Amino acid sequence: MTTYTPAPEVEALLMQIVRAHHPDIKTARFYVLFRDVPKFSKGKLVFASVKKFPPELTPSAGEHDFLLTVNEKAWREATPEHRAYVLDHEASHCQQSKVIESHPETGEAVRCEFNLTGHDVEDFASVIGRHGLQTEELENMAAACQQMPLPFPDSAARNDRYSTPEEQAILNGIEDWEEETVRQYTGLRRVK
Repeated sequence: MTTYTPAPEVEALLMQIVRAHHPDIKTARFYVLFRDVPKFSKGKLVFASVKKFPPELTPSAGEHDFLLTVNEKAWREATPEHRAYVLDHEASHCQQSKVIESHPETGEAVRCEFNLTGHDVEDFASVIGRHGLQTEELENMAAACQQMPLPFPDSAARNDRYSTPEEQAILNGIEDWEEETVRQYTGLRRVK
């Protein structure tokens, strides 16, 4: 039987990422839980998943917009950069669909409706390898990968790339950018 427990450390990092990169969902209320039993989809371990908050949980958990569940073992074993990647990915599934109430003086959204969105690209590396970038979505993804900042070995140079304190806080404590780690998470290789 799966046990779910509160995950305040995950929620704290998630909210940093939302404030830094997902301003359209900054008013969204996330209910974040660890799950102790691994979940698999299509034979692959699911690190985390987000869904609309089930209304039947409202009486016990309160009002929320999204339910994020995280594999606790995977979280504990993950690097800080991989944790940030996973949470940024899950937050990218969430989007604002309608502003219900705005602040009377600033016009800023105070209460919104939210929904979920799919991935920008779903394809196979082998098909792309044979046929190239055949869709606008693939071209956009390739452009995003080419514009990705390269990791620098010294923290001062690395932190200069991040414009907000929130972005720097997300990377706080990440000092070792070994080539294998860079290759594993970005697919980039250093040219010698």
